[in-house]
Amino acid sequence: MYLRNLIRQIKTWRAINKILKEPETRLNVEEAGFRIDWVGRLYTVIHLPEEVVNSHEKIQQAYVLNALRQFDSLFLRLGFADAVAPEFTQIDKENYLLVVCPDYDTFKWYKVLGFLALVAGIIYSLIKILQLCGLF
Repeated sequence: MYLRNLIRQIKTWRAINKILKEPETRLNVEEAGFRIDWVGRLYTVIHLPEEVVNSHEKIQQAYVLNALRQFDSLFLRLGFADAVAPEFTQIDKENYLLVVCPDYDTFKWYKVLGFLALVAGIIYSLIKILQLCGLF
């Protein structure tokens, strides 16, 4: 089950990464104000206007979410609107960093390492059993 989900998420990442490497896609993304890093994530900085900066934090977050809605048509046009998840990080009082990357539910390093350790343990146990039986 875990391996199937992991493979599915790696395929999704590769598909998105392949789309982002196309020259016309890069042009559309850069015109919208995004940049692409080496991992295949889109990122941009959202600047808050003065009246929003001086207001409550929830109003700032609403402004940032509204700014994200402007990019929905770009994600739909590129074909991966349902496979990406936005992450917001406040840089300073006036700026938020918006990072859009594939939605990783299963792909966490500690889960992958745990799964590999489990597989290695099973293989080691099978080899020991075969050695005890004299078959290996």
